[in-house]
Amino acid sequence: MNNTQKQIRKAVVEAMVAASKKTKVDGKDIASIQAGTVVKITSAEITKIYGEVGEEVPKFPAYAAARWSGVWDPSFRATLAGADLRVTCVQAHDRGVADLTRLGAAAAVTVKIKREEVKVDKDYFAWPDETTELEKALLADKNIFLSGPTGCGKTQIFVRLCKKHGKEYERINMDGDISKSDFVGDWVLQSAEGAPEMKFVDGILPVCMEKGSKLIIDELDAAPQEVLFTLQAVLEGAPLVNTKTGKRIVAKAGFAVLATANTVGKGDMSTLYAGTRLLNEATLDRFHYILRMDYPKPGVEAKIMQQVTGCGNAWAKQIAKLAESVRKMAKDGAIFSTFSVRKSLNFASAVMDGVDGKFAFRATILDRMSEEDAVKISESAQRIINYGVHPQAN
Repeated sequence: MNNTQKQIRKAVVEAMVAASKKTKVDGKDIASIQAGTVVKITSAEITKIYGEVGEEVPKFPAYAAARWSGVWDPSFRATLAGADLRVTCVQAHDRGVADLTRLGAAAAVTVKIKREEVKVDKDYFAWPDETTELEKALLADKNIFLSGPTGCGKTQIFVRLCKKHGKEYERINMDGDISKSDFVGDWVLQSAEGAPEMKFVDGILPVCMEKGSKLIIDELDAAPQEVLFTLQAVLEGAPLVNTKTGKRIVAKAGFAVLATANTVGKGDMSTLYAGTRLLNEATLDRFHYILRMDYPKPGVEAKIMQQVTGCGNAWAKQIAKLAESVRKMAKDGAIFSTFSVRKSLNFASAVMDGVDGKFAFRATILDRMSEEDAVKISESAQRIINYGVHPQAN
């Protein structure tokens, strides 16, 4: 398709969209026509439609009208109220300038409304390419460490695999307040029938070892050193010796450590993840598998948004494209913010809730960034996002 044909197509699409917003076809509002319905509009009706919104009926070279199907493969689309508007000229015309107002009633334009109902599944998850091998490792009770950017699904892989195979698991998030006592256990004062007594309460590590459960550790690179040193011996299969009670705990079959972090333990050069620490090489060496994960490809991310939020393909694709653009800028060092899948879902969900698209972009994406990054991300959004698209447009 050459530039002239693209301009013709764009003009017709824009005029048709503008006109259709204020018209009825066969007595029905065009947005309410059921999927698969085919209606015919004569040139006189087209003229009336355009006139109602003050639009001039487009003129274009006759050969384009005559070969509309072949030239435009085989129709053009305009998005209306969550539907694909397919328009095909069904009459050839003499060479010269074809004016739709003069084609006569016999020159009909077929409009077919096609709706694609997306069944919302808020629990939908797109498994990454590494899933099959990770599944084998998890079932073999291997210790696994997944690093990668925030919101790329690292923890969800572990949680969903455990649920899929009926494996018990406990989950802990490392933060600045986690201590060895939290992890291994401590003495606490308890009352038994009014008489207070000291009792040792096991922490999450010995509980998982004794039950043969998986221990999912989030943000491993934020763990205090005293916790990591305690973990080292356990990672290589040695018993846990509780120095406070003298108890020796041998892990039952099924126990394994499944850890995630935003860095691979070598430091955060991106400055995106404050509070992360360097991980001891001895700790890393005790994991059977260490993998770097990444965000899903744009097509996969678009499908995730459609499934989880119910938004149409048009919005999902442009949000995914914006996310890809922002991530590339972050990778190239142009900005110091990232665009997680969580942000994509929040953006799409806000649009589906009826929030104005520009406000949704600002509230879910832009105002979370630094002012410098926001400027660059806004420029990218101006090139990518069409806020006029209906939330359910395909």
